[in-house]
Amino acid sequence: MVTTIGTEFPEVLAAAQEGAEWAWAIIYESVAPQLVGYARAKGAPEPEDVVGEVLHDVARNLAAFSGSEANFRSWVFGIAHNRLIDQWRRQRRRRREPAIRSRLHPSAEQTALAGWVDGPAFAALEDLTDSQRTVMLLRTMGDLSLEDVAEILGTSVNAVKATQHRAVVQLRKKLGEAVTKSSGPTVTGAR
Repeated sequence: MVTTIGTEFPEVLAAAQEGAEWAWAIIYESVAPQLVGYARAKGAPEPEDVVGEVLHDVARNLAAFSGSEANFRSWVFGIAHNRLIDQWRRQRRRRREPAIRSRLHPSAEQTALAGWVDGPAFAALEDLTDSQRTVMLLRTMGDLSLEDVAEILGTSVNAVKATQHRAVVQLRKKLGEAVTKSSGPTVTGAR
């Protein structure tokens, strides 16, 4: 349910622009619950934090605002939308740039990946072209989507798919040879 201020909006807005706490409380109550719901529905990991950032922006720029309550709500939700886009961009960068904490205290996953780096699969990457290796590392170690990789490399998703396919074919061939050479005689029928 949308909470509106109604006919008193111009007075509440004017008081909030002058810094009246009672007016800020009314404005908060009229938009905060819907902003939380919007941020949650859009997948924000911390919707309340997004709302806090939005209301901070509103407070900072409220003096310049003029218009109806409908205009105000549109303005506030526009700020919320832009904040969510910024948050998604930050999250993508964090996936590509490991946090300092994770470099100091590796997780179990990072330890397992470090073991993988010393294994035959990593050695097989050396036989790939630079673009194939880059795509495979971004897709596997970076856990990035085809679209993210395409964006990073400045190419199309189809080009990333084709490069990944060629790399996988090459890796299967290389790793298949390594497995065949290292497995020795096979015992069948044993339990």
